Amino acid sequence: GKWHLGSFYKDAARYGGVVSSPLSHGGFTKMNATVEVAPTATSNCMCKAEWNDLCDFGHNHEPTHCKPEGECCFNYWWDDPLAPHGVTNLTWPTPPDDSLYLADAFSRYLKERSAQKKPFLAQISFHNCHKPFIGSKKVKESCAKGETCRPPLNGEEPYTDEELDYYACLIELDNAVGLILNALKRYGYYDNTMVCVRV
Repeated sequence: GKWHLGSFYKDAARYGGVVSSPLSHGGFTKMNATVEVAPTATSNCMCKAEWNDLCDFGHNHEPTHCKPEGECCFNYWWDDPLAPHGVTNLTWPTPPDDSLYLADAFSRYLKERSAQKKPFLAQISFHNCHKPFIGSKKVKESCAKGETCRPPLNGEEPYTDEELDYYACLIELDNAVGLILNALKRYGYYDNTMVCVRV
């Protein structure tokens, strides 16, 4: 998820930054995070020119959190002791539903450690439903049809694009929490794990 407290580079001070990664200052042994709040859809689409066509800005119609000037690459980073700065990032675009990426990353983490069956603490900071919230097209369409959202009552206005984005993000977040619970069951942690969901 998101980390608001500084640079992930272990040598950030050499570049005028402040070293403050989950690994160096957070007490974590593994990480998979963005430096700050990222869009909830196609979050790293502006990290490479060839990915720009994949960008979905939802009801905003343009990037936020990086205006009027600034870095619009919201990529996921993880620890890599062999990389020059001690971290590496995604070399492929994130999916339209960012919460699915995080649920999958957690599932992969559990799979790696499943043979150990040692206690662990995981903090998963979803970008959903933080602004700029952007629901995936498929989930927005399902909500607009009344399949996953309560349809507007007679006399009520149809949902706005912004409302559809928000409701879609809630649905995506709910699905991701379900995937995490299923991963805990699949790898034998469910009956011995405390899960705290804070919104």
